[in-house]
Amino acid sequence: MASVRHAATKLGLRVVGFGGWNAHAHTYEALVQRVASARPDGVFLDGSVDISNGPAVVKDLRAALGQGVQILLPDGFSPLSAFAHLAGPAAEGITMSLPGRRRSAYAARAVSSSPTSVRRSDAPSSSTQ
Repeated sequence: MASVRHAATKLGLRVVGFGGWNAHAHTYEALVQRVASARPDGVFLDGSVDISNGPAVVKDLRAALGQGVQILLPDGFSPLSAFAHLAGPAAEGITMSLPGRRRSAYAARAVSSSPTSVRRSDAPSSSTQ
């Protein structure tokens, strides 16, 4: 995660918080309160769909922060259909990075909790050509 903080700073983004969570917790209320008190524009989570209890974290964050705060997830939360199934309506509007072919970056955006309602958009990286 230090590399994420470094990259964000290098891009001119202000990091307003940093922390982790217990994958076996029953609630993420304390984490969500800390995040909400920082009043972020977006939240990047590093974890997975299966072993980090990421969908539960996203559910609690979405309940507290609403749709106005962008939630960004790495490919560890894939497959997107499994994440959307586990996170339910909280998956709506998230952005997930996925590995690309030929050094292209891909992003999947969940537009509803239904695994069939997913858009995939190409976002070529600056080193594509």
